[in-house]
Amino acid sequence: VDDEPNILNLLRIILESDGSAVDICSNGEEALKQIARTRYDLIVSDFKMPGLNGLQVYERLETSDPATAKRFMLMSGDIIDYRLKQKFEWIGKKCLKKPFTLQEFRAATADIIASH
Repeated sequence: VDDEPNILNLLRIILESDGSAVDICSNGEEALKQIARTRYDLIVSDFKMPGLNGLQVYERLETSDPATAKRFMLMSGDIIDYRLKQKFEWIGKKCLKKPFTLQEFRAATADIIASH
């Protein structure tokens, strides 16, 4: 989930090249609708987006579908990222700071998929 098409396409290419089937969404509202229809092994979302941000998507999932919320990963390039990352890591979720390396992305996504 990301409002930047270039980021969406890059992450889609990476995940598909690793053998994953991928759906993409450009905003939080669209993502919640898609998540309600489909079971995912992993959900990757940008933090800052128009409308619902990534943390709000996660919080709604935690209320409506806690099992799916456990498979959520947040990424952020925002200046507030340090505190956000600490909070997200404190509750046991992955939060990658943009820019991240391909190795960091693959390791984070593999950890989430393997643990659920």
